[in-house]
Amino acid sequence: MKENESGEINHISGLQQKNKKMDQNEWGFTLPEVLLASVILAFVVAALTQAIVSGQMQTYNALQEKRAMELAESLMEEITVLAYVDSDGSVALGPEGDENDRGDFDNLDDYHGYIQSSAGISDIHNHLLPEVYQSYSREASVEYVTVSIPQLGGDYEGVLISITVINKDLRNWSLKRFVPKPVE
Repeated sequence: MKENESGEINHISGLQQKNKKMDQNEWGFTLPEVLLASVILAFVVAALTQAIVSGQMQTYNALQEKRAMELAESLMEEITVLAYVDSDGSVALGPEGDENDRGDFDNLDDYHGYIQSSAGISDIHNHLLPEVYQSYSREASVEYVTVSIPQLGGDYEGVLISITVINKDLRNWSLKRFVPKPVE
């Protein structure tokens, strides 16, 4: 409560006094300032979101490639530990008549035309690999080739082994290895 000059008492509430002070100081943001700040914030959020999504896609693609190459390398190692030629001297590509399962394969060229489809990816003992590998398929091809290697001074006969791994999105990865014919 305040007395004015004529001695009368004025009843001014605290809220009315605050409003008078705010009007006198005029602080706060105007509508255009708030809108501009909102637009800038929206651009910053959009840029950050794009960067995060891009990073996640790169991580996903790297993981897909890592798994595909693991599958290709494991099959390649399985093949290259076998004998170069069949024990009976046969050089026919693909498994012989009595080799019905890859556990029966006894030389490199038995894997020609080998296909392992998705949801059935297993190791040589027919144990299924973990679930993360079951969305891939893999194929092997083997061909007899002659390769010119000038650094070694000539042409060399051997086997070219190609492994192709395909994921559920139909992306594929290939791994190739040349195995020279053993010197007799």
